[in-house]
Amino acid sequence: MFRNSGNLAIPLFGYAFGAVAAEAAVLLFVVSTCLHVIFGSLILNNQRGWQNLVSAFKTPLFIAALAAITLNLGQVHIYQPIAEATQLLGQAAIPVMLLALGSQMTQLQLDGLKIGLINIGLSLFTGAVSFTLVYLFIPLPSLHLKMILLFSMLPPAVMNYLYAERYQNEPHKVAAMVLFGNASALVSLPILLLISLSL
Repeated sequence: MFRNSGNLAIPLFGYAFGAVAAEAAVLLFVVSTCLHVIFGSLILNNQRGWQNLVSAFKTPLFIAALAAITLNLGQVHIYQPIAEATQLLGQAAIPVMLLALGSQMTQLQLDGLKIGLINIGLSLFTGAVSFTLVYLFIPLPSLHLKMILLFSMLPPAVMNYLYAERYQNEPHKVAAMVLFGNASALVSLPILLLISLSL
């Protein structure tokens, strides 16, 4: 399950660490999104071999992320009306994703609670392991370590559900994981913020 590295992480990092964390937060989001697009398609797609890999690289989200990175590195400035229109479209996509997830909630059953709780435990455990490995083996500035701690334990992104729905891979279970994972963030995130700010 990929983490909620956009809608939650970017404002969270801004709140916790200020504007200085903005660039790193966006970079984490772009890298996470690209990995999500590639590996999400590779894992869930029924195609095999090169077709699977090609279809992953042809997804609009990956192409958009690649174009954004290229334009940023080339220091190309986008015509302001086009940039604003694109931003509006991106903001409109968020409630559409949430509506899709909400429609799945109407079919949530008791077994969804079980898988949701298991996912919470596994998510926090794998996040702790990931952060420990980074902390021990990758020398990073204090600010980046704090960001990685929060990032590694964020709740799952809604996009996990969209991929499960697209490839018809048990979307009701993934929806439960996303729902309960984000609900648990009401408790886990304040604790993680305290730990992070004390590093």
